[in-house]
Amino acid sequence: MKKLILALITGFLGPHVFASTLRIPLVLEGDRLIPATEINTKLKALRMPLLPLYYEISDSDNGYQKVKALDAFIAKSLSALGAEYENMGRVWGRVPGSGDVAGFATCYMGNPEGVVNIVSNLADVVYSDQLNVFGYRYKNQKKIYSEDESTEEFLSESSQLWRGWTGQGENLLILSSVGDGGDDVNESLIQRCK
Repeated sequence: MKKLILALITGFLGPHVFASTLRIPLVLEGDRLIPATEINTKLKALRMPLLPLYYEISDSDNGYQKVKALDAFIAKSLSALGAEYENMGRVWGRVPGSGDVAGFATCYMGNPEGVVNIVSNLADVVYSDQLNVFGYRYKNQKKIYSEDESTEEFLSESSQLWRGWTGQGENLLILSSVGDGGDDVNESLIQRCK
């Protein structure tokens, strides 16, 4: 009976309610940050397959395999454009949002806590290999991934967003570190996808 009820709820509400997905804009790096739309103009003129504007990693994906396949597709597409583009590649952001460009921002769908897990799993795949998530805030939820009692005070001192969090709206705040000492605090404010 429980399985039937869960199946009905999932069918009615859709799987997105229970799943988590991080949607990351595809931005390429050359002498500047270039959104996929700019490269697609050139690919379209050659009648080549277009690059996706975003790539999505869900909690059921193998993020490493999915990004590896995307990188191979990007490399093949760029090589078709000639030598000027061969050394370009996908931007590796330090933290979520650091590779965003105007008009293209990282966003999420589904369960915010699942999104935080996805971000952690994308260390050394999409984000810095030294990415360490301190904690997150969403609405009235707050989770700190440390048993050290001084972590809350450290995060409040280091992040005005954390300290002034009101819990309004659908934004997800993730605080992380990418430094050797783990004492830097990076704020990633991620909006729910529209």
